[in-house]
Amino acid sequence: MAPALLLALFSCKKEVLEPVFERGADVAIPQEGGEYSVPVRYASTKAAEYAGFEYRLIIGEVLGDVVAVSGKVDEIVFEIGANESYEVRTVRLAVNADNHWATVFSGIQAAKQKYRPPVDGQWQSAADAVKAMRVGWNLGNTLDSCGDWIVQYTERKPSDFETAWGQPVTKPEVMQAFATAGFGAIRVPVTWYQHMDASGKVEKVWMDRVEEVVNYVLDAGLYCVLNVHHDTGTDGWMKADKAIYEATADRFRSLWTQIAERFKSYGEKLVFEGYNELLDGSNYWNAPKEESSYEYANRYNQVFVDAVRATGGNNLRRNLVCNTYCAGGNAANLAGFVLPEDEWSNHLIAEVHSYAPYFFAFEIDNPSQNQTVFDAAAENTVKYDISVFGNHFSSLGIPCIIGEYGAANKNNMAERCKQAACYVRTAKAYGITCFHWMGLMDGADRSTCTWTEPALRDAILGAVL
Repeated sequence: MAPALLLALFSCKKEVLEPVFERGADVAIPQEGGEYSVPVRYASTKAAEYAGFEYRLIIGEVLGDVVAVSGKVDEIVFEIGANESYEVRTVRLAVNADNHWATVFSGIQAAKQKYRPPVDGQWQSAADAVKAMRVGWNLGNTLDSCGDWIVQYTERKPSDFETAWGQPVTKPEVMQAFATAGFGAIRVPVTWYQHMDASGKVEKVWMDRVEEVVNYVLDAGLYCVLNVHHDTGTDGWMKADKAIYEATADRFRSLWTQIAERFKSYGEKLVFEGYNELLDGSNYWNAPKEESSYEYANRYNQVFVDAVRATGGNNLRRNLVCNTYCAGGNAANLAGFVLPEDEWSNHLIAEVHSYAPYFFAFEIDNPSQNQTVFDAAAENTVKYDISVFGNHFSSLGIPCIIGEYGAANKNNMAERCKQAACYVRTAKAYGITCFHWMGLMDGADRSTCTWTEPALRDAILGAVL
């Protein structure tokens, strides 16, 4: 409960009692609305003249009519109407005393439905969705956490995995904080293989927790990008390799069928990403060892699109994200990337990851190579890298996101701010939305919704203006 807010009313009569209001915690308001009340107390119970006050309801940015109150009242009773829009909205009750308006009630009201139907003219195109995402953040090291030790030494509860890599159990308030700050999207990486049985069926308890976190994001009014994460990569069961593809394509198809079925009624702010950083059988980064690996990376993307579309419902036109080989944005990976065939046009998005310059972004063991200053040369590197894939996808009319970017913390916050701002500002010129990899609100700070790196947050948001 917040401290009591004393709203002093000017009066020349000492016996006039002043109303006292206490602002409670934010309220979750259902879509249909309802009747609510705010208690009114007075500084004394002695018989006296009671000061008047005014109040008004504020829904979103719309100011309601001012209501004047005179005499003693025990509470303010007010009605919140149904939210007929497809967006969550804020609701506040403000009280005016002595020409000072103060909020005494606040809440977030659910939307009409988070499952907006894909009717022609309503369902967003991929390009419009990328633009509306504005700027994003990764809920990393959370639902993507994995490892044999988790299976061996824990009870295998969803929370055991969610907290295994140093993050707390995710709270909806974290998403609300990002939305309030000005972010437009959250990428939710999820690793699935340790939650699937031999037949490929996903455990219900894991799917339920994934859905719960997705709802946290959507209920905050943000776009959510949901993916298949460490099922790829160095230790992943999926590889851009002929033999491995043939052995795993059906399992991958089944996984996406299950995910798509669970979320088929969800609306346009939920976006699926087929896979994260897919490598070849030799675990080559930057480019595969064999040219043929591009074919199998593309085949996995096609399986993903086909599986999602086959489930019907809102998945028919859901915007889908397809990564390049290893999520690389160099010329070779771009040339090898083929956008999947899709029965619906303008609903596919390309994705790359970019951590540049390399010696700045990553912690390097050799001190002579470890770069901590984001200088003009570093800036030019970022701009050049973005121009390569930015021009490529722009020329093909394919919208794009940078699903991951950022830099290790080397006690060089000011320089990291420069790098982040350079990424966001440069990418924006190509119509690309950037998702910062973790940081910003990290570790125990997520439990209290405290910004770990407020300067970095401000640099990112300032660059997107």
